[in-house]
Amino acid sequence: MEYELKRADLWAAEAQNSDEKNARKCRLAIRKQQALLAAVFFSLSQFTAFLPLACISLLTNLAHDINVELKMVRRDIVPMLLKCLTFRDSAELTLATVQFLLKLSMFEENKAALLSINDDAKAMLTFTDAMQLLMRDLLTGNGSEATKAVLLNACAEKRNAQLVCGPDGQGLSLLLDAALDGRDLMVAKIVRSIAYHEGPTQDMFVSAMPRLLEAGIKNSTMPEDENAALGLEFIGTAAVIRVADWSNLCASHDLVNWMGERLKSPAGENEPLQLQVVVMCGTMARQIDAARNLVPLLEVFLQLLHSMQEDDEFVVQLLYLFLQLLRHRELANRLMGADSALGAYVIDLMHDKNPAIREMCDNALVIIGEHSQEWARRIAGERFRWHNAQWLDTVEGGIACDEGAVMDDDYVPGMLFDDQFDDGFDLAVDEPIF
Repeated sequence: MEYELKRADLWAAEAQNSDEKNARKCRLAIRKQQALLAAVFFSLSQFTAFLPLACISLLTNLAHDINVELKMVRRDIVPMLLKCLTFRDSAELTLATVQFLLKLSMFEENKAALLSINDDAKAMLTFTDAMQLLMRDLLTGNGSEATKAVLLNACAEKRNAQLVCGPDGQGLSLLLDAALDGRDLMVAKIVRSIAYHEGPTQDMFVSAMPRLLEAGIKNSTMPEDENAALGLEFIGTAAVIRVADWSNLCASHDLVNWMGERLKSPAGENEPLQLQVVVMCGTMARQIDAARNLVPLLEVFLQLLHSMQEDDEFVVQLLYLFLQLLRHRELANRLMGADSALGAYVIDLMHDKNPAIREMCDNALVIIGEHSQEWARRIAGERFRWHNAQWLDTVEGGIACDEGAVMDDDYVPGMLFDDQFDDGFDLAVDEPIF
């Protein structure tokens, strides 16, 4: 296949530089070659899907063996197939190529080549009709799961998400209706992907916050996996909306009691939901009125930090929550007493191997140090011990010496040496030292 593609390039170049007669011959050869490639690709792409029932089991097993697909990928089959898409004269070749690419796209090793995954390609989708076409297929009920998946990946790009929402938020409202009323998990994931973008997009979610919280609270605790997954997406969407009036939402939905019950549940029972609740608390803590409502849960947060200290994502989100609480002076006074457990936890984590945890700890320690001179001294002492650990170990443990070695204690002030003492220097009287 690689050989045939190279021949096609040579013929195309020759067709441009030759007279009309030779150019027609080259174009005819290229069309024949495209037909040949189409036949090859069609047989490869349909090998697993349309094997005759009479095929022996050996061929069936080989066709389903992932290693066979990986060998093709290692030989750069994907770039070759993408190049074949440029041959628009042969519909059979294009169809066979797309079918083969679809089959290969199911493997994780090839996801870097997908347009909806590549960041540069996602940005270029903004300047095409792709987003409008995807939304039309989705909202008319003709969209497949693949359509929703492409839209989900594309909405990770901020400009694509803005196109989906529309200037007045009508597109987002339609997606919210499909997710909340239609109970569509993939659409709920699309809505959550859009919610992560800051700016005007988040303002469009404010009016839908009560519905999101009600659906999230109702579904997240249901035993059915599908309902729990929907509830998790709704809670995760609401948790990142910073511009919402969280104080009123806490009062109207009794959020503090509900969050406390979720966070007090046994470790490992529903960790994904617990993580999203912590994220929601971190978002609430940015607003002083909402942050005051979290004061009864401070002990729960500290216990969760202790029990989930092996989970880096939990630790990062909890540290972010504490950092937002410390930014409010009236709450910092309650958090940072002389025997504060929070300060001790942050100091213990300040040298964690995870850079995100270290960054959160550094930011928190700056605020803690500004709050109290006593804590500032403790933080400075811990940093000194960390940076000079080897020297401190040497000083505290002493230096092992051989028997008969001369120690500093053997020398006293005013000690005189006899004439036979040799200091190792042999300089002339007028010879400069330096």
